[in-house]
Amino acid sequence: MQFCVADSINKLSQSPKYNYTCKASKKKLADFLCTSRRTIINCINKLEELGLIERVNNGNDLKTTDKWYQEVIVGREESSQGSEDVSREGVKKLHGGCEDVSHPSNKETNKEINTKESVATEVDDDYPESCEFIDEAAAIAEILLDHICKWDPTHRYNQKTKVPKSWILSIERAMRIDGRTQEQLEYLIEFIFTQSNCIATFWAGNVQSGKKLREQFDQIKNQIKNSKQNVKHREIQSTVDSLYG
Repeated sequence: MQFCVADSINKLSQSPKYNYTCKASKKKLADFLCTSRRTIINCINKLEELGLIERVNNGNDLKTTDKWYQEVIVGREESSQGSEDVSREGVKKLHGGCEDVSHPSNKETNKEINTKESVATEVDDDYPESCEFIDEAAAIAEILLDHICKWDPTHRYNQKTKVPKSWILSIERAMRIDGRTQEQLEYLIEFIFTQSNCIATFWAGNVQSGKKLREQFDQIKNQIKNSKQNVKHREIQSTVDSLYG
């Protein structure tokens, strides 16, 4: 995977239009290589440690280094062709087969990825590397948005709206910092938007974002626990009354 990531960065940094740098975010690279954002982060960190890629433009963009070209590209060329005379054209031929693996299309695909990334910065912009649970948080945010739209079809976040980045970040922090699990968060969402009781009805109207879900987690959890204890107490009392009148 490290080779695919470095090869992708190398191919995406060939255009003078983007100052010979790769502007694709980690999420875009993860989607393009059919892997997770965390895997991309780990690969980038390792490749940077090995001196095969470097961060440029204040760390916002990436590019492969001379070491990548000399040790990886040239090395593979020499081992496969037994030639010491390596040209850029030879490298291009050598990696022709790899083009289909890491880049299903051609130069237009590379241009499209960088272009879309620069245009949609506010939507698909990268997340801090400290975020370990972005994929899980994004899935939970999708569930929350779906339930909100079903609960209120006229809500400004209709079902065609993309999940706000702020929701994903808040839910990711709830998992990474607060120690909430994906199962716990999904259970709370399902409870408040599908149960027909006063607790669910109240919170369905108040939990309208990832931030509110994180902030109100403990209060909602405690109310659910108390309601279940009250129900259990009433069931026991009813059984006692029926037995002993």
